[in-house]
Parts: sequence; C-alpha cells; structure tokens
Amino acid sequence: MRTTIHPGEILADELKERGMTYAELAKAMQVPETHVSQIVAGKQDITPAIAQHLSQCLGTSAEFWTNLQSTYELDRARAALRADIQVGLNDIADGRVEDFDAETITNSTKNR
Repeated sequence: MRTTIHPGEILADELKERGMTYAELAKAMQVPETHVSQIVAGKQDITPAIAQHLSQCLGTSAEFWTNLQSTYELDRARAALRADIQVGLNDIADGRVEDFDAETITNSTKNR
C-alpha cells in the first residue's frame, strides 16, 4: 500500500531544492505567503488556479500539480473506503449485522 502524500510536501521539496523561500514563491505567484505555507502544511489543496501559478513560477506543468492533488484525494478516498469496509466486516464477524436481501442492498446503494 502506498503512503498518501499531500502535494504540499512535494512543493516543499521543490522549493528546498531550488533554495526558494515561501515568501519568494508567494511574491512570484502574487498570493499571500500564508497561502503557500498552508499548501505546504497540507491544510490547503492545490486548485487548478494555483496549479497554473505554480506552473508559471516553477517551470512545471499545471497538470503535474493537479495530478498530484487528484492522486492524493483518491488515495484518501480509498483509505476511507477500506476503513468503512473493515468496520462492516467486523460488524458481520461479530454478528452485529442482520442478513440483507437483494432489495435492501439495492435500496441502500441508491441512497448514497
């Protein structure tokens, strides 16, 4: 299983490698420094607009950053689903779930 990495960690590595500060990147992007630090801290997602700014300032593609963000979100969703499934399996194993018929299962999936 792969470790989920927020794109902000990649950005931090990129800035370190270039010897660039958060303030310098923020100035180049014309955004507040707190915005860059929030991304690096994993508290702010990389939106398509921010990806465009990063692309222009760092000479990367916007798709690179949006793909990192998308992969991060998918990894988190997969982990949450695995956790939900495990809870359900534990409930079944412990006898806390009654048998379902096909109609109940069909109706429960329609309500999601």
